[in-house]
Amino acid sequence: MKRGVYHPLFEQYNVDLVLQGHQHNYQRTCLIKYDSDTPISPIITDRNRNTYTNPEGQIFLTVGTAGASLHSLNGNKASYLIITQDEVYGFLNVDIANNNNAGRTMLVGTLYSNNDDGISGEMTDQFTITKSTEGDLFLPPPPSDLPVAEETDYGLEKGNDDVVVENADEPNNGSEGANDEATESEGGGITDE
Repeated sequence: MKRGVYHPLFEQYNVDLVLQGHQHNYQRTCLIKYDSDTPISPIITDRNRNTYTNPEGQIFLTVGTAGASLHSLNGNKASYLIITQDEVYGFLNVDIANNNNAGRTMLVGTLYSNNDDGISGEMTDQFTITKSTEGDLFLPPPPSDLPVAEETDYGLEKGNDDVVVENADEPNNGSEGANDEATESEGGGITDE
């Protein structure tokens, strides 16, 4: 699916934070909105670096700093990015607190380093999103023109092969063992090794 499908849904459902991976580094954007006229140049709605209240737009967070070799950003930093880092392994901790008395929900994201260099556990980034719960209870229905996949016990029906989910609960699911590794093949699919 393309950006033009997801971004309108993020707007429609008041999504504040989009978590993504694949890139083996850490990147956090300003609050941005999709610009359908110029998709590679999103509209920056707020340049605040750490604290957001009832945000207009989304923060996109790439957290790919665990395990695999880190991918260098080669000094590249788009104008809509607040922070990037490609030198330290780490993990993101997300805390969510609901304060019904004040009518708000607070999300705090903290990136901690996780290296063997003696500085593991050091906070390397932190941000807070506070959102009023008023008005969020009645979301609009999903758009009727979205593609819908029919689910089965074993994954998606034939013809919708974007994602395949294996039924791990079945004893004869073809798995050789609990620690099988899966890797991405050149064609983009997942293969067992």
